[in-house]
Amino acid sequence: MNPKETTLTVENMTCGACVRHVTSALKAIAGVDTVDVDLSTAKVRVTHGAGVPAPAAFVTALEQAGYPAR
Repeated sequence: MNPKETTLTVENMTCGACVRHVTSALKAIAGVDTVDVDLSTAKVRVTHGAGVPAPAAFVTALEQAGYPAR
């Protein structure tokens, strides 16, 4: 199966601790393979399998962690 990629813009990330929180929130979703956070651009790239819930699940997980995303 080919991995898929979803890129999100995430607000309120200001430091390394934020990067760890965002990474943990996304990696807790079954099927997420990698999470690449770019603090300087506020972008997060998620590599995941095709069976992972819609990207809305990523947004929900981030919002629950305190990081609005789109």
